[in-house]
Amino acid sequence: MTYTTGLTVFNTAPGEKEEMYFNVCDSKCEVKRNTLGYKDFGSTMAKKKTRFDQFLCPHAEEEWHQKLEKLVKQKRENHSTKIDQMLQEEIEEIKAEHLG
Repeated sequence: MTYTTGLTVFNTAPGEKEEMYFNVCDSKCEVKRNTLGYKDFGSTMAKKKTRFDQFLCPHAEEEWHQKLEKLVKQKRENHSTKIDQMLQEEIEEIKAEHLG
């Protein structure tokens, strides 16, 4: 079972996934295996720690990546095909500049 905590962090049951790639920038995740902690908001509120593998985006702290995250969120919330197309073009430009 995968517990999504955002666009750049994913927590999974230990050993569930060998590797992951992020849907925002397509980068291979860094992974911390068998972490003891709170896997999601609900477990934090209940103060219930469990073991999980945590997959993190290696670019999450970079300014360009944070802009990319915002564009992806806008695209998901958008209901216009034309605006969707413009957002996708900008997303691809950012990826090409920083990852290409």
